[in-house]
Amino acid sequence: MIHLTLLTGDSRESPRAEVADHVIDYMRGLLLPGEHDLPVMGGYRLVVPTCPCGWLGTVQQDRVPIATIGVAANEAEADAIWPALVKVQQAVAQVTCQRPPSPWVCAALLASSPAFDWLGDFGRCIAWAWMERI
Repeated sequence: MIHLTLLTGDSRESPRAEVADHVIDYMRGLLLPGEHDLPVMGGYRLVVPTCPCGWLGTVQQDRVPIATIGVAANEAEADAIWPALVKVQQAVAQVTCQRPPSPWVCAALLASSPAFDWLGDFGRCIAWAWMERI
């Protein structure tokens, strides 16, 4: 799976071996639409809208959106999720990168936050949970 940051265009390959099975099990509950406290991170929450295709979630710090993460397991999901991510990122900064081939996880960074220390790992973990949801 490709992991891309829209703001910087940085990308890397994220192999499944990076994420332990028990982490995937924990993340499955966070895939569901609604608001989820992230107690391990302290003071953060994840807001997940209902998406007909693909997965989107916004990490908030004290109700301030700091990043929106999108996951596309295939090209149909990518077609649905990519425009939403680009729109969110363009509210803050110009997007200069191209959509990668699926599967991918992509983060639109919206505000500076100490969460950036763990947000990349969180995105990869939630993405692998999405990929293995069936």
